[in-house]
Amino acid sequence: NISDYEFSVSLKENQIPVPEFKNGRELRSYQVEGLNWLRKCWYEHKSSILADEMGLGKTAQSVVMVNDLFKLGFRGPFLVVAPLSTLMQWEREFENWTDLNVVLFSGGPQQREIITEYELYYRDNKDVCKFEVMLLNYEKFIKEDVFELINSFTWEYLVVDEA
Repeated sequence: NISDYEFSVSLKENQIPVPEFKNGRELRSYQVEGLNWLRKCWYEHKSSILADEMGLGKTAQSVVMVNDLFKLGFRGPFLVVAPLSTLMQWEREFENWTDLNVVLFSGGPQQREIITEYELYYRDNKDVCKFEVMLLNYEKFIKEDVFELINSFTWEYLVVDEA
């Protein structure tokens, strides 16, 4: 890990090292630029909107940013809220780029109850998350029981995909 000072200097000079990725994957140069911009916004505590044309890898850049924060020592949890139609793609991108433990919080009440009981916490310690990333769709987010659960976490980073 690098110090805050080294990080801020590297950020200003756009010289933050690009981390190594799972399976030898590499970002394209414009994706590295997007990642560095996300890093800068995060470091400056600014909200950000990553807006590129379709197919340029915004999902991969966002996944890499979450992984970058994890590698910097921020253990999460991290929340991704996206349309239901894109959740499988998000799950696949996390699998392809990272080793993070991702929970897809979906399904009906019984499925969500099972996920809550077995995937979110350790049995003997409900204060520690078992997962690093939760994927959730908008429709689930606004359900009262899900909203209460989501609000019980202190999220490290939030990604909202408007697709």
